[in-house]
Amino acid sequence: MIDLGLSIATGCKTFFGKAITKYGPVLYICAEGAGAFQYRIRAWAQQHSVTVDGSTPFHTIIAPMNLREASFQEELREIVIRIKPVLIIVDTLHRVIPGADENSSRDLGEVVGYATRLQAENRAAVLFLHHPPKSDPSGRGRGSSSLYYAADTELSCVLESDEQPDGTKFIRASVRKQKDDAKTSLLFRNKIVHILDDVGRVMANSVGRPITSCVLVEATEEELAGASKAKDDHLAQAIVTFLTSNPGQIKAEIRSGVGCGTKPMNDALEQLVKDRRIAKTSVKRNKSWADEYRIAPPNTAGVDPATEKPQF
Repeated sequence: MIDLGLSIATGCKTFFGKAITKYGPVLYICAEGAGAFQYRIRAWAQQHSVTVDGSTPFHTIIAPMNLREASFQEELREIVIRIKPVLIIVDTLHRVIPGADENSSRDLGEVVGYATRLQAENRAAVLFLHHPPKSDPSGRGRGSSSLYYAADTELSCVLESDEQPDGTKFIRASVRKQKDDAKTSLLFRNKIVHILDDVGRVMANSVGRPITSCVLVEATEEELAGASKAKDDHLAQAIVTFLTSNPGQIKAEIRSGVGCGTKPMNDALEQLVKDRRIAKTSVKRNKSWADEYRIAPPNTAGVDPATEKPQF
């Protein structure tokens, strides 16, 4: 959303190939992640060779806010009237409704009603960032559905694969709800960059470590498939290396030794057994049975490992 807001505020013609049809000031309410916010802006400016300074109509509020309180509502309304934004981004909904019950249509309805008034009075789009429930990270925002039914557009942003060793992540942004236009989706990859100061030097923190942030670049399905395979290969090799030094391990011991999640580990073990790189044996441990894994012995000459039948 930082990328989108800056693209609109600085007059970029497109947003990852999609035409931008309306430009103007943007108001970004950063109620979460404020510490790194300035570096995200610098990183975007570096990536796009654009100067973002005091004259850029990208306005930020980095302060606690309660959009259910009349005093906060009036203060924000006055700011909106003054700067006349075409887009108001609220990051995140949860952080601007302290004490509210997200499952309450009444509590959430108060904020939806206020946002609707801002939109109508100022002809500004209002965009809420909201997290999905942990039980369904690909689903709609958690809590009451009043926000969903009031929205003209819903965008879903989900990780498409585990984080790569170099910090790369793939993110798919999809239009899940759209009242007045066609649905579409975009695939992104984050790119870690060093932050430069105003004279082009790499910025560092108080202990001398370079400051980094990330920018988004468009990704392809082929890149995503390649990254997923590389990640799988890396995990498989880590398991083989671990079992070489520690034969006869059960799943819990492998997961602890390699440091991976349950599902990717299970998938990797299944493939390694299928490829005859490791062998699985049921053993009795502490009065219960468990699968134990070790490096598979070399294939017997003349035996097809796929069918275990002699070849002639």
